[in-house]
Amino acid sequence: MKKYPSTEELRNAFEYVDGFLYWKIKPSAAISIGSQAGTNKGSNGYCRIKFKTKIYLTHRLVWIWHGNKLEKNMEIDHINRDRADNNIQNLRQVTRAVNLENQIGALICYCPSVKSKNKWKAYSKKNAIASQKHLGYHSTKEEALKAVENFYGKRSSIK
Repeated sequence: MKKYPSTEELRNAFEYVDGFLYWKIKPSAAISIGSQAGTNKGSNGYCRIKFKTKIYLTHRLVWIWHGNKLEKNMEIDHINRDRADNNIQNLRQVTRAVNLENQIGALICYCPSVKSKNKWKAYSKKNAIASQKHLGYHSTKEEALKAVENFYGKRSSIK
C-alpha cells in the first residue's frame, strides 16, 4: 500500500473547505498560499494533488485530513458517484465489492458492427457487477436514451 502523509502533515499544509484543499504553505514558486491544491480532474475523473514530490488522489487526502485512516484492502467511495465531489460527507471507506456496487455502467453504446448495422445499443445495467438487459438497437442516440429512460422510469441521472 502506498505511504500517505499523516493527518498532522496534511493539516499543516492544507486547509479544507467544502470538499477542496487549499494551500497553507507555498510548495513552489508557481503556487501561492490560499490557492486550491491540485488538478480539477484527471483522465479517469479523479482530482489529484502533488505533495512532497508524490501525486495523491484528492479524496484520499481529504479522508486522511479528517483524521481517518486508510485501511488495508479498503477503498474510498464517492457515495454520489461524482469523482470530483470530495466533500467528506460524500466519502466512505468500503470494500472493493461495495465500491463496485455503487458504480453504474454505460447504459447505451454505439455499435459499428455488421450485426448491429451501425446502431445504438440500449441496455440496463444497475451497477458495475450486475448483469445487463438488452433494450434493443436504435437508429439514433436519442432513441436509445429514451429506451433506457422508459425502462428506468425517467431518471435524470442518465445521460
